[in-house]
Amino acid sequence: MKIILFLAALIFPAAALAFPTKPVKIIVAFPPGGGTDIVARQLAQRLGETWGQAVIVENRAGASGTVGTEAAARADPDGHTLFMATMGNMTANQHLYPRMTVDPLRAFAPITKVVDVHFVFLANPALPANRVQELIELAKKRPGEIAYSSSGPGGAPHLAMELFKRRAGVDLQHVPYKGSGPSMNDLIGGRVMLTMDSLVQSLPYIKAGRLKALAVLGPRRTALLPEVPTVAESGLPGCADELVRSARAGGDAEAGSGSAER
Repeated sequence: MKIILFLAALIFPAAALAFPTKPVKIIVAFPPGGGTDIVARQLAQRLGETWGQAVIVENRAGASGTVGTEAAARADPDGHTLFMATMGNMTANQHLYPRMTVDPLRAFAPITKVVDVHFVFLANPALPANRVQELIELAKKRPGEIAYSSSGPGGAPHLAMELFKRRAGVDLQHVPYKGSGPSMNDLIGGRVMLTMDSLVQSLPYIKAGRLKALAVLGPRRTALLPEVPTVAESGLPGCADELVRSARAGGDAEAGSGSAER
């Protein structure tokens, strides 16, 4: 499960007198089409209707979310720049990119958790495996040959897949992308065979038969895919526990984040 938070650059009391006084910007640190972007655009529409003011989503992708995080942190601290934050943005990137110019935990004032995003273990339909155990057997016969995609180094999809590899004892090739949108496109196109990503983004492709779900990450099956087992039901209970904790630590999306204010 992935969590999306709504954050804002630290605001001063004067900003609370009349808000918003101008168009509000929501910065998403990933390309269009990913789970975080989808959530941000739905939120922007409702906020615009409520406030009677334009709410604009601005995609600032790059360096696994670091570019967008730094851009949001440098915005004027008047409450009119909001940031859709993920685990990677707020915690992992500080360890992956030691030259980050901001400390996300100090640069933003949290507003609220926006959504919990369920993760699903996805495969291209051409992969000759329909369940997790079948994938493990296949990967052990073809070590290092099967490629999986992620939204970028250090994100929840990447960390969850690496935990799976360790627990399952398999060797899969990691192909990082600049966001889950491009990652999903190449999975559908067959350039990579596997990924773990948000259900909100992948469900239409699963329903259309363009992707297949091997398992869902969570303690129980989801009503949206009642026929798809959990990872624990697939025979890897220890792995399932770690994967769920990993996803909950920051969840996608890229696809489920929260908000902060600048």
